[in-house]
Amino acid sequence: MVSKELNGYGGGILSFRAGSKGKAFRIINTLKYAMIASNIGDVRTLVIHPVSTLYLHTDQAEQEAAGVYDDTIRVSVGIEDAEDLIHDFTEAVLSAGSSDIRQ
Repeated sequence: MVSKELNGYGGGILSFRAGSKGKAFRIINTLKYAMIASNIGDVRTLVIHPVSTLYLHTDQAEQEAAGVYDDTIRVSVGIEDAEDLIHDFTEAVLSAGSSDIRQ
């Protein structure tokens, strides 16, 4: 579908673990370029805390089976300058005190 609809170009979606739910929210709320939104496929970088949104009505076993935990952050990467995004996420992680980020 990506090759047909987007001429072979598609955005990346990634998830990472912040170390705690509190750190996940601190990271999300500190980001300057990423917008908090539950949709994907935008040209802007979007970020979400899936346990509080998409997986709100599932139990812990279902969440963990999907690879989603209290400290998971999901990112849909947009078309912003890569260096700007790297700097934004680095600053947010450092300011949240999250030196224990897990992929």
